[in-house]
Amino acid sequence: MKKFLLSISCILFLTNCQTQEEIKKQQEKEEIEKITEELNREELSEESKKWLIDTKTKKVTTVLCMSSSKKCKELEKHLYNIKNEYDITLYYYNIDNLDKNTLNILKNTYELKDYTGYTPYVFIVEKERLLDTKIDITNDNINNYLKEKDIISK
Repeated sequence: MKKFLLSISCILFLTNCQTQEEIKKQQEKEEIEKITEELNREELSEESKKWLIDTKTKKVTTVLCMSSSKKCKELEKHLYNIKNEYDITLYYYNIDNLDKNTLNILKNTYELKDYTGYTPYVFIVEKERLLDTKIDITNDNINNYLKEKDIISK
């Protein structure tokens, strides 16, 4: 009888247990829902909301460029190849095509002390912490930079 009750207890215990991964996914889902609810109270574009949620929950690389810059156009193509190859969270913006509200959110959410408007400008945020910034990055040095910052594998 004791063995039977012990077996039943073990079965019930094991079927009600969640793996650490399931618990983590549930916590992330709840965190995103909470952030989304807070952001929905403000008048923000969907793109701004998505960027804010991502910067609060994961590691995000954001690039500010100008649509008229040849260097930026080349960098954009290269970055999207990197994004597809490594599955990174990347936001690329041509600041001259953004509305004022979105541009203010990008520039002011994190203290971009070295941002002067010069492009290309890259900044990396992980869970609401500004990790690094880089000005005047090119196709030639973006891969090394992203490797140094553990965005892509070495």
